[in-house]
Amino acid sequence: MTAGAERIEGFDLLRAAAIFGVVWIHGCDTSVWALRASGLAGAAVPLFVLASFFLMQRAALRHPEERAGAVLRKRLARLLPPYLFWSAAYVVVRAAKHAVLAGAAPLDFDWPSVVLLGGASYQLYFIAALMYWSGLFLPAILWCGRCVRVRGLAAWALAAAGLALLWAGKRIASDLELAPAHSLFVHALGLTGFVPLGLALALGRWRWPLDASRRRALSTAAAVAAAAVAFGPLPSAWRPAPLALALTMWAIYRDGGPMSEWVRRISTVSYGIFFVHGFFVEGLQTIAGVAGWPLDSAFAAVAVIGLAFGASWATCAALYRAPGLRKLVS
Repeated sequence: MTAGAERIEGFDLLRAAAIFGVVWIHGCDTSVWALRASGLAGAAVPLFVLASFFLMQRAALRHPEERAGAVLRKRLARLLPPYLFWSAAYVVVRAAKHAVLAGAAPLDFDWPSVVLLGGASYQLYFIAALMYWSGLFLPAILWCGRCVRVRGLAAWALAAAGLALLWAGKRIASDLELAPAHSLFVHALGLTGFVPLGLALALGRWRWPLDASRRRALSTAAAVAAAAVAFGPLPSAWRPAPLALALTMWAIYRDGGPMSEWVRRISTVSYGIFFVHGFFVEGLQTIAGVAGWPLDSAFAAVAVIGLAFGASWATCAALYRAPGLRKLVS
């Protein structure tokens, strides 16, 4: 078996943990304790970026004969239909919520943002960014897939570029003041560096295959590094990048059997949970607000997060079982 050709079981655990982290981030704003505990969840979206582009580069390495048009069509076929469907769903639900609760005129949507920037809901910017990143980095992905002799050098160059982009993006994003509907630009600045880092990890895994003992040593070192970052003295603002990188390294070099059935079930529909959890987080918070139930305690915030996550998973699991709707959640 060629290096990198096997299924990466560790990604199942990372996806399951990362999607819970995403729900936590969006549901923790009512409680000071829950907000403080969200520090580790900051690695969630970087993990998705790293895994997504690691797999995209690995596919190019395994199928270097594929042309750019075919690769991009395949990518957009997975991302665009659910993005448009759930964007429309959020627009309808937000308009109905505004009319019922406020009794005011319909919301004035920023339609270019809704269509192009994920402006229908706060998390959809990420799916729009994935499409733009895929097009922007596609030439590099295909070139690295076809040019065997430069893969080692390309891995180092992409890693250096990724780290530079993370540093520059963080500095630039902190100075930008944009409307919430245009938040894609701020988020993308902070996350773009993870794209070449994911490509570099795929190239390194392919270019320098390791035997089982070295893979175990590297995955163990990555796990130790992840624990040191997560629970060490590093400032929380600088924690997501090294934590996401260490966890991804652990996953791609891990040796072991499949993850538990529940982990795989959550991982399978993590894409869908990313789309739908906003309905449940906002819905539960709205119900609590109308009923006068305070959500500032740790227990109340965790209850909302847990219920929203469970309802999101159940919804996506049901949609996944319907063949015509499966592509909306997986």
